[in-house]
Amino acid sequence: MRSMLEWAYHGCDGKEVIIFRKDKKDKTDRWEGLLCSDPTHPIGIVFGVAAESHKDAQPGPTRLTVRDAYPIEGQTKKWTNVMGENIYTEAKTENAIDRLTSAANLRTQERVPAGSVFKGHFVFDAFSLTDIPYLKLLFEGMRLLEDSYLGGGGTRGSGQVEFKNIKIEARDKSFYIGIKDKTVLNIKQNGFFVLEDILENFDKIFPKLDG
Repeated sequence: MRSMLEWAYHGCDGKEVIIFRKDKKDKTDRWEGLLCSDPTHPIGIVFGVAAESHKDAQPGPTRLTVRDAYPIEGQTKKWTNVMGENIYTEAKTENAIDRLTSAANLRTQERVPAGSVFKGHFVFDAFSLTDIPYLKLLFEGMRLLEDSYLGGGGTRGSGQVEFKNIKIEARDKSFYIGIKDKTVLNIKQNGFFVLEDILENFDKIFPKLDG
């Protein structure tokens, strides 16, 4: 998500993204992307920056925390039924065809079977009201990822993902000091958000934090 947002937002808000490249003689140089290592840039604020990539500016804490995603209940049983006991990935076999000799060269790639469902958890820390607009970057990154791919082999059919059953909870200061419970924000389809609804109604969905 970060990589695609760096491509999408190069130069956003009038601020140039700091660019790091390899040897200019490297033929892949122009395709390395524009890496944001500015701790004051929205992308740097949300995703964080490496300590060695900044000197003068003092970065704040990374706002986004991405937890490990685990298979939903019953998913491992489905894998077992299809592929065998304790086998949770598949080996996709492909042919690389030599376009001059037509010779076939087999290659395999390990991947998660299509249709697998995982439960993920993102935590976004807003330390002030000015952090709230940066949260939109997360949902924009999710939309970009849906139209791209996760991991390797995407151009050969692997890595397509979709975010479904999105649930959003807000916990402001009052929750942590025991005054009130967490807030479950406006729900949509079957009790969950749809990604497009979040992006189209972002300013209406997210409440202001309590102090």
